[in-house]
Amino acid sequence: MDDIRNKVRYLIGDTLTTVSDLFTYGSSPIFTLTEPNISAITDVYRNDVASGVTHTYSSITKKVTISSSLTAGDAIKIEYTCYQNYSTTELTDYIQAALVHISI
Repeated sequence: MDDIRNKVRYLIGDTLTTVSDLFTYGSSPIFTLTEPNISAITDVYRNDVASGVTHTYSSITKKVTISSSLTAGDAIKIEYTCYQNYSTTELTDYIQAALVHISI
């Protein structure tokens, strides 16, 4: 199924894209990402510096939690890769539906 899903992604032009979200730290170190179909967090920057920023990502909530110390007003940039059109589940469902139609 992974091979079929990858081929379908290339056919419809829904390949991995690098996206970045910008935030200003206030009081909560939890940041919600804007894209829904996230593949991986590639880097987290604090005031344009990536080194030393400790973070975790929850694929369920689509939130990044920074555990490094932050100061109010810090500029946070989170870079990640995502599929901008379809989730893996959606593509799998479409492929399975297509196979049912073909078999009929």
